[in-house]
Amino acid sequence: MIVIRNTFQLKFGKAKEAKAIIQQIREKEKGSPMRVLTDVTGPFFTLVLEFEEESLSTWEERQKNTLGMAELRPLFEKLYELTLSGHREIYNLI
Repeated sequence: MIVIRNTFQLKFGKAKEAKAIIQQIREKEKGSPMRVLTDVTGPFFTLVLEFEEESLSTWEERQKNTLGMAELRPLFEKLYELTLSGHREIYNLI
């Protein structure tokens, strides 16, 4: 089992807008359960999307399918416009 964390550093004041976009994506994409985390401490306006998958290959296939969904493309583009930077971490779940 692996845990994937996609961390987005959002533009100042854009967390509420980004959370609304993530909710729309969740409603359209019925993939693996996703946890949505926001900062309490650390850099302001940080948004983390956390997933658990059976393996890297399972995650890669789901990622390919999700990013290929035409109806999600405008939502991803809106989210990217709100983002200054980001990174991904992948962990083994023990």
